[in-house]
Amino acid sequence: MIESSLKIGPFRLHPTQGLSLGNREVHVTPKSLAVLSVLATRPGWIVTKQELLENVWGDTIVTDASLSSCIRELRRAMDDDAHHPRFIETVHRRGYRLLANNAGDTGKSRTPAPAPSDGGWQCASGEAPLDWLDELASQARDGEMAVAVIGGPTGSGKSSLVARSLDRQMATGHVQACRVVCAHPDDAGVAYGPLLNVVEWLKAVPDATIASALRRHGPSWVAELPADSNQGDTHGVLLRVSGATTHWRDMEFISVLGAIAKSTRLVLAIENLQWCDTQSLKWLESFITAGDGIPLLLVLTIDDTWVEREGRHAEQLLALRSAERTRRVDLEPANRNHTRPVIADATGLRKPLRSVIEAGAVAGARFTAAEVAAAVELPVAEAAERLERAASQFRCICTSGIDSWPDGTLSAGFTFVDRDERSRWIDGLETASRTRMLKRIAHRLETGWQGRSEDIAPRLSGLYERAAAFGRAVDALLAAGNAARRRGSHAIAIGHFARAEVLLESLPPAPERNQLMAEVATSLGRELVYTEGLGSRAANEQFSRAYERRLELPETPEGCRVIWRIWVFCVNRGPLARAHDVSLELLKFASRIDDPALILQGYHALWATSLMLGEFSSVLSYASLGLRICGSGANGSMPMTTGCTLHDSHLTDHHAAVCAGMFSAWADVVSGNKDTAVRSLDAAVAHSRDVGHPFTLASTLMFSAAAMAAAGDAGLARSRAVEAREVSQRFGFTVPEAWATIYEGWAKAVLSDGTEGLELIEAGLAASASVGLMLFRPFQLSLAASANTAIGRYEAASACLDEAFSVVARTGDRLAIAELHRVRGELAYARSRDPDDLAEAYSDLENAVRIARDQGASLWAKRASESLSRLRGALIVEQPPASRRLQ
Repeated sequence: MIESSLKIGPFRLHPTQGLSLGNREVHVTPKSLAVLSVLATRPGWIVTKQELLENVWGDTIVTDASLSSCIRELRRAMDDDAHHPRFIETVHRRGYRLLANNAGDTGKSRTPAPAPSDGGWQCASGEAPLDWLDELASQARDGEMAVAVIGGPTGSGKSSLVARSLDRQMATGHVQACRVVCAHPDDAGVAYGPLLNVVEWLKAVPDATIASALRRHGPSWVAELPADSNQGDTHGVLLRVSGATTHWRDMEFISVLGAIAKSTRLVLAIENLQWCDTQSLKWLESFITAGDGIPLLLVLTIDDTWVEREGRHAEQLLALRSAERTRRVDLEPANRNHTRPVIADATGLRKPLRSVIEAGAVAGARFTAAEVAAAVELPVAEAAERLERAASQFRCICTSGIDSWPDGTLSAGFTFVDRDERSRWIDGLETASRTRMLKRIAHRLETGWQGRSEDIAPRLSGLYERAAAFGRAVDALLAAGNAARRRGSHAIAIGHFARAEVLLESLPPAPERNQLMAEVATSLGRELVYTEGLGSRAANEQFSRAYERRLELPETPEGCRVIWRIWVFCVNRGPLARAHDVSLELLKFASRIDDPALILQGYHALWATSLMLGEFSSVLSYASLGLRICGSGANGSMPMTTGCTLHDSHLTDHHAAVCAGMFSAWADVVSGNKDTAVRSLDAAVAHSRDVGHPFTLASTLMFSAAAMAAAGDAGLARSRAVEAREVSQRFGFTVPEAWATIYEGWAKAVLSDGTEGLELIEAGLAASASVGLMLFRPFQLSLAASANTAIGRYEAASACLDEAFSVVARTGDRLAIAELHRVRGELAYARSRDPDDLAEAYSDLENAVRIARDQGASLWAKRASESLSRLRGALIVEQPPASRRLQ
């Protein structure tokens, strides 16, 4: 049950050699040894009697007396006292616990936790840290959040202090204490790493209240964990949280902790914060600042010397430490004069120790005994023993926690103390030997993390790159980048995709390489759009490269995915003629593969593109074909489809049937079938509420408001826009919020207050422009121009129209081209009676009527005809020569 030897006070528990004290074997029965092994894998945790019986005796039927007999034997052998336990504690009616302060596994700090009578650690602040932490725990028990930051260099006992404090807290009963360690920078690239570990711990706690709180308040976090056959509707959870924003996730995590803290005393410890990922640090800072009303103790440890040396997160950590709610204590090494020798010459070191240190250096700055065992083909226990000897004798490595892998592996961790020292060990190896080790380590990690490989994808990519297995490295980088993007860490994702782009140059020409290059280009381009906006030159270059390679793509689902991303960029940025061509290619591609989900994507691209081109009959046709595939019900066979916008991370998935209904309603509105459109929109809104997917609801409400604005129904547009803004703000959907603000402003300008309405319109247009988004912009500018004209702001109206026609010329957007000509004609007539201006007005209105009739846009044709009739009626009977041209 354990793969390496573990320390229990002065005793050592070995998986094969048993229990020993120094060089003396301590004789206990195999069953007692098995009981101790189970307890030792979870130091500080209560292990129930039932768990011990199942783990040790399996299907054999025994009573509690057998377990009690083993516990008594262990206590006699270890000279332990049941009433004043040093090692094994009885937790009344619940089970047994191996006390964490004496369960010093190979992963704990080399500085031992002080005995209760020695007065505690050395503190730069002069405080007694255990008492200090107890005081903060009391504050949390009184209903307030308490935050403790423990600083100090390596060897000052931060981990030991945390372990002792958590042990004290749990000894009081009714406390759930979670302790996680941030990954070393070698394993960086997993956004929200420590928070995901907390969620995994919460999921494993056998407490129905905690499990219920996690499922109810944190579905987007549950969806990040491996599927559990006992979890219920896993697929449904994934659909509901698809496209979760950073804001959405952050608020969910706070809700989870708040719900648990109402019934459970919670202590959360996050160690080695200097290695924390940026996204988690941002969450911690906001949580500490705004987490009022959540009574928990948050304990953080930071190695300040590492921060100073590496300069990593220095500003963020400083801001976090100086937060008003935070209290800090600094530890110093208990024995400043104790040092271990540096290995001056590895050649003189005995081969058993030299081989494991070499393998550790190859594995990474932080590594596990299991990886070293794979690299040198040793049993894990033997590799761990050798590494422990090296850590105790020399200064090159130190112990660093115990890692638990998804396949059940428990293995001691180790860290190289000095970067240059590690480099010297690597440089001393032959290339062939180093490459063999790298591949063995990567294979062992993939085996141990099967089903969760994206969590270690950054690590795998580094191993494969150093082994010159560049294809495998690119695959790992794509997985790591996609996971980072999904979790909202776009800077990390860009780093992974950019590195993959560089490595691809090392691969020989081949169809697989072409696909990978197009996939990497669209993945990197998408992240650049998110971080730099749709106007990003670098993003445009990436998508242009992918567009040039699209015809070389193999007929596979992955090839379809690349073509889809190219279409998404074109429909958002233009030109729309290219977007139309790409959408036809996508449908043809998908049809040859004969995959209904991919064919649906093709129809999706076509109904969206057709609307922007003003081809309203085609919108209805393609939407109808799409509905045949996905079904109109909330539980249709193909309910979700990747969204047709890419300017924001959350605009990824929405319900295909609802989307088809929204675009069909748009086409019905402008075709003059408003009643049909309203029924479709009402059904789409009701459907989106049933689906339970926040982005689908926000987008449906927002598109309903837009369609009603197109129809001229300000009342219905306003009610839908207001709700769309509320949903978007709650979940952090920035662009739907901006668009809903525009439609709410237009409705307000029409119904009541033109000035306030225009302020909303301008705010929404500015927010949308900040990401360079062109989709629907000419239509939105037509609304702004109309509202400005109505209150006499003619210069502002003219500026809106100039921008709109500029966008039309650049992108080919013809959705609202008839409306733009109509509004420009009405503006010309409103601002001037000059014959030349009236002639331009007349020409614009005639163009509006002609374009709308050609498009089949009966509503807009009727509206333009009425404006043209008013202009004719307003002309004086005796016309001057210039105005006769209006006839």
